[in-house]
Amino acid sequence: MPFIIPALAIFAAIFIIGTAAGAYFYRMALDPQVIKKNKEKSKEERSLPFERDREWIQKIKKYDVWMQTFDGLLLHGTAVENPEISSGSGAKWAILFHGYSADGEAMGCMGKHFYERGFCVLMPDARGFGRSQGRYCGMGWHDRLDAVGWIQYLKNHYQEPQIILYGVSMGGATVMMAAGEKLPQNVRAIVEDCGYSSIKKELRYDLRKIFRLPAFPILNFTSMITSIRAGYSLRKDGSCVKQLAHSHTPIMFIHGEEDTFVPAAMLKEVYRAAPGPKEKFTVKGAGHGMSAWTDPKKYWMNVFGFLDRYLV
Repeated sequence: MPFIIPALAIFAAIFIIGTAAGAYFYRMALDPQVIKKNKEKSKEERSLPFERDREWIQKIKKYDVWMQTFDGLLLHGTAVENPEISSGSGAKWAILFHGYSADGEAMGCMGKHFYERGFCVLMPDARGFGRSQGRYCGMGWHDRLDAVGWIQYLKNHYQEPQIILYGVSMGGATVMMAAGEKLPQNVRAIVEDCGYSSIKKELRYDLRKIFRLPAFPILNFTSMITSIRAGYSLRKDGSCVKQLAHSHTPIMFIHGEEDTFVPAAMLKEVYRAAPGPKEKFTVKGAGHGMSAWTDPKKYWMNVFGFLDRYLV
């Protein structure tokens, strides 16, 4: 009996401290309001160049679109129709998914390239970001179902659109996770740039590299908090590798060789997992999300060379 009470006290202390640590990491990593505030404090350090380059999206004619999610949220997107092709059957649409802490219009710089190649462009705000509703960052997991919703939106509003999915960083993870869902034949191809292999592995990496903290047991407690507040588990959900195993949509994988935010080694995991038509290429000297800026000629030549094989 004398040993039971100290043991229970130690267990209770570990649980309380662990829960507090898990809740803190959840707020820092997955609470959109905290993410936005942290980004504002160090905007220059945290924003990728293409997130700041909004000249094209600010000048081009665009309109707002809205979509309700499977769990009742109202999501916002920015759409740009290509006047020459948008009204016809089989028009090409590129749905561009932004990265962590950004918003849809941050993809405008990428959208310009697609527009100039004859695409209409849809740039959704992920749940919790931009003008979309949401109290947590989905890290691509619930966002994968939102992606399916945006695909259906285009099918409902346009005649037999040819759709490609493109995402950078968290957006890359979003399109990889969406690839594992039952996608309509309208989705012709997917391009992911520097997405992580799973939410769990990425957060584990962030804990060690950015926060200088051990993943165990903090990530276990964070998963418990995430399950309660966001409705998904870091232990069971959010694996791009598992989702890709169910995909047969052609997919291109891109990664910068000097990426220190999403380790370049994750490219091997996701590429190996995809059983369907696939390609990969890496960009020397490119950091996280910087491949299109480090070697733009090679980047867009490879992207559109890949997409052209699957579009009419």
